[in-house]
Amino acid sequence: MKTKTVFSTFVIITALIPVIYFVSQLDFSTSHVDVQAKSNENTAILVLDIQKDFFDDNGKLPIEKTLINPILSNVNAIINKMEGSDKHSIIYVANEYQNIQFLLNRGRNFAAMKGTPGAELDGRLKIVSDNFISKNKPSAFSNPLFQETLVQNNTGSLVIVGVYAEACVADTAKDALKRGYSVILIEDAIGSGSEIERDKALEALANQGAIIMTATEYINSIAN
Repeated sequence: MKTKTVFSTFVIITALIPVIYFVSQLDFSTSHVDVQAKSNENTAILVLDIQKDFFDDNGKLPIEKTLINPILSNVNAIINKMEGSDKHSIIYVANEYQNIQFLLNRGRNFAAMKGTPGAELDGRLKIVSDNFISKNKPSAFSNPLFQETLVQNNTGSLVIVGVYAEACVADTAKDALKRGYSVILIEDAIGSGSEIERDKALEALANQGAIIMTATEYINSIAN
């Protein structure tokens, strides 16, 4: 009888795991503001999850190795171009996962855990502002402070660089589009486990309304 009870409990817990995962990914933020982009609004450069665990060879969840240096170079080039601009803000958003998220942390190989060296921004990334926002879910909008920062800066469009294309980049881009922001994705400044995975994710986002550009194309568009 005791064995049957233990077995039944195990079955129930196993069945609940997908439900726990689904609920943990929900965004309960109340900042679902419908923002219509206007020509006089500003642009935010969103530097997303460029952290040691994703960009270091010894990181716990590194992206495709051949993408690392080009991404860092292109991100820094955009930051150099936009630094000091009155019409562009630069916002750094990074994961700081909590111990309580155990099941999800296992799937991420315990990368970017809050307080660990791997959660720190990559040392090669240029830091030009103290606009740093932490999150522990895929979308940057899961932290209400991100939406508040966009509103304070009169933001109408987002330029997204960082990782992972099919995860945090995709969720953030989709949430931004739902809120009425214009979204530009810099393809050679976005990473994933492979170029194929990145390109597939970007193609799906383009079909939903995002604009895909290279770093050079974007910088030249600002210059003109």
